[in-house]
Amino acid sequence: MTNAENAPKVSILIRSSNRNTLERALDSAAAQSWSNVEIVVVAASGATHPHLENSWKGTPLRFLSTSAPLSRPVAANMLLANAQGSYLNFLDDDDELMPHHVATLVEAIQTQANMRLAYSVCRVFDDAGNDVGRLGKPGHHLMMFHQNRFAIHAALFSRQLVDQGLRFDVSFDRLEDLDFFVACGTRTEFLFVPEVTCTWHAFSGTSGMGYAGNANRVEQERNTLRIRHKWRKQFERWSKEPAGLLALAERAVQYGHIAYGASVMSKIPLGSLPEPALAARYDLVMATIAGAGKS
Repeated sequence: MTNAENAPKVSILIRSSNRNTLERALDSAAAQSWSNVEIVVVAASGATHPHLENSWKGTPLRFLSTSAPLSRPVAANMLLANAQGSYLNFLDDDDELMPHHVATLVEAIQTQANMRLAYSVCRVFDDAGNDVGRLGKPGHHLMMFHQNRFAIHAALFSRQLVDQGLRFDVSFDRLEDLDFFVACGTRTEFLFVPEVTCTWHAFSGTSGMGYAGNANRVEQERNTLRIRHKWRKQFERWSKEPAGLLALAERAVQYGHIAYGASVMSKIPLGSLPEPALAARYDLVMATIAGAGKS
């Protein structure tokens, strides 16, 4: 366990509906190797939620009771208002953090003075507990026009964003996390940490934003369109950035839209992507387009 005397406090924020997976989530929060962690749980299910004591397996816990059920964004905002950490990290009550999650992200973000959000890779489990994939990749904020590039609990962010007034939009009953992260993107770049540090049980739950039985494509599309409309001007600004154009072209090529991808790539000025990682992605897209032209 990290024993740095001045280690910043990290608040792990859980919206609980008192599902039978809550203890698993709490266990994963309490098992963090980072020494200065608090767990904050809000009773999103209302007054029927059992009381939780002020500690969970040695980790300080604060329980926020409620008299009535809360929507997902209202519960999230209640947690933001009560968190005491310098860094905050949401965790749904059916998901898990690996023991090194907090330490990995805090240590990474502290090396980047201009970054106020860091995210990692999440392993995806199905209902049977099988590891079926990964979620989390580098990219540009423009990618949020289509979908989030990381799970909510894969992200650790500075409370400075909250102090600046960022909150969840209570009008969203689904994809409220994507909307929140778009708002974060207007204030900071995101640091990608290419390490698996958490687990998303994407096939369980009731949000409709996962897979299989937890997939509601109608609601996904409806809320995605709302986010695109709300942030239209911001997405337009991002689409003019060279890295944003590269992200657009990558997605186009990924889905076989080679001509469109080539058209987007032609708009990227030469020398505008000097960073080695971006330059490598540029070369890969160009090679894919060239290869498609020969087939």
